[in-house]
Amino acid sequence: MIDRYNPDLAAAISESVEQKTLGWEVNVSPVEINLPEMAVQHGYDLVEQWSRLFLKENTWVQQSLGIPSLFARIDASLDSDGNLLPYEIEERPGGIGAATVYNPDFKGRLAELRQSWPDFQVVVSKERKGHDDALWADVVSLEDARPDMLCLVRAEPEEQEFHPLEPSSISSLKGKGNKMYGVQMGLWKPISSQDSLDWDRPFALKPVQGSKSRDVRLWDPDNHRAQGIATRTKITETLQRHGVMYQQDYIPPIEIGNNGKTLYMIHRVFYGYDLPEQKWKYIGGFYNVRPSLIIHGARDTIFGPVVPNGSS
Repeated sequence: MIDRYNPDLAAAISESVEQKTLGWEVNVSPVEINLPEMAVQHGYDLVEQWSRLFLKENTWVQQSLGIPSLFARIDASLDSDGNLLPYEIEERPGGIGAATVYNPDFKGRLAELRQSWPDFQVVVSKERKGHDDALWADVVSLEDARPDMLCLVRAEPEEQEFHPLEPSSISSLKGKGNKMYGVQMGLWKPISSQDSLDWDRPFALKPVQGSKSRDVRLWDPDNHRAQGIATRTKITETLQRHGVMYQQDYIPPIEIGNNGKTLYMIHRVFYGYDLPEQKWKYIGGFYNVRPSLIIHGARDTIFGPVVPNGSS
């Protein structure tokens, strides 16, 4: 595992403060982290590749700009040399609103970038249990959505009542969470049989289409007791249920220790599209720290700001 941070920094991150954001209890650390410049530049390369390979849809953003979304989030680890190790690229990521609260630098960069974007509304499904979009955009229900306005849809692909909004969408809609791009980028490969799995090596399995870490399974034969590592039975059952999944080489998160307790960190950083310049811009984001190797926005997750170099 990677030991990137000293104990004092690990302890400082662990001294997070619980905050309430739209009714959610969120553990927030004030410790700012910068991505190494080589990681930022690698992120640009990844987003450029991804934007060409993501599933094509009849959305406004695809038809008008030739990109899948006005923004993207790279979820990644770092190796000991500061190289970016991507888990995946989210084309319709959550966490934007929350990031504006616990990362003021991100809030300012996002606001500057949005000046180049057309106005849009966020149309949220009643089936969603929570979202943070009210912290950064205008949120409406499907019934109250303006038909003459662009939109960011927060609904699952199977909610067909939202499909008529496709021509107005600034991000994915039917293709939300589609991971086919990663096959061509060399990030993972399709697996349809447990006989194709090498149980002697660590790996991750993820659905062909999905988000929020649903049905993501980790396997590590040398660390099988770690929180977040699935059993062979669970992995086999999940693969059989899906039929086809994507297998990715296991990417260890950044390991930090605090008073004998192992914590794991990943970065979630955003790139937004600048319309006048027609290029992507890195605007920072946040890191997540958790005692589990499955790192997402759970109750025991710590959030902290990732700011671009040169930020105050």
